[in-house]
Amino acid sequence: SLQGLLLTYGFTQLNDPQGNLPTGPGAGERLYRPAIEALGEGHVRDVAVGQYLLTKVESEHADVRPLLPAFRQHNRDSAIARDLRQAVRTHLALMSGQPAPDFTLLDAQGKKLSLSDLRGQVVYLDFWASWCAPCLAEMPPGAELRRKFASRKVVFLYVSLDAKAADWQHALATKPLTGPNAVHLRDGAVFDGPAARAFGVQAIPSYWLIGPDGRIIANNPPRPSTSPAIDNALEQALKP
Repeated sequence: SLQGLLLTYGFTQLNDPQGNLPTGPGAGERLYRPAIEALGEGHVRDVAVGQYLLTKVESEHADVRPLLPAFRQHNRDSAIARDLRQAVRTHLALMSGQPAPDFTLLDAQGKKLSLSDLRGQVVYLDFWASWCAPCLAEMPPGAELRRKFASRKVVFLYVSLDAKAADWQHALATKPLTGPNAVHLRDGAVFDGPAARAFGVQAIPSYWLIGPDGRIIANNPPRPSTSPAIDNALEQALKP
């Protein structure tokens, strides 16, 4: 697709050699210079840079914000500008210490469950899908992590973005996903479901650590495969 090609362009041409956004004085112009040279001053350039920045809001928010003045100066696409403003606002509302947005979804048995129903426990929230290879690669270490914390006040909440319930149910039946401290819900509209929208999820896997008080502890905590970092993060979250 055109959008896919433009995103590929962004990741190869707009990153620095380490794969990160440009930072420091003049970073905005350093971001736009190669885009203007390669794509000119028109709509294609605006879409390429705008979509690229959208993908970076969650992981590199501190570096995206200084680039916004240059974006506002160069960009002529009002839809891209609106989407980026909303993404930045959403991210600010999802920083550590902010209340986690509530949502209500159906579990595998068709029963409604809200995030707020889990208050009083640490929640390790995992947005995933059966078609996401990096998500599935984290499931075996995730099962080991659940085993380690089986007797603790930790809930592992898996929110699937599978559009088809059958794909989700098949994954639950064939992957190491279930257990007494695992809760499974389906958002059901890829990135456009209520939970994904509330948490500003634009790429998966996406992990969140939420305290017993319902406030966000970390919006990008260690992954299950990063033991002992994730073990330490959960232990810290359990402290009164």
